[in-house]
Amino acid sequence: MKDYSKLNSDLLLQYWKNSMATFYGCIGHGKANANRNQSDYYAEILSERGIKIPEYASDGTYNGEGAV
Repeated sequence: MKDYSKLNSDLLLQYWKNSMATFYGCIGHGKANANRNQSDYYAEILSERGIKIPEYASDGTYNGEGAV
């Protein structure tokens, strides 16, 4: 997995939103699982920085940057 820990928090949060939007919007189990795992990875980095993860990814983009 790529090391995203050097990205700024705003970009990382947008990646989280995009991967969650893709997770919720896709119909394939493999793509859904890949994006859920990716969003968990982003959330872990953000949490380590003390940034609260939103409850919903309302402004994420399906297949946007950061999604798998």
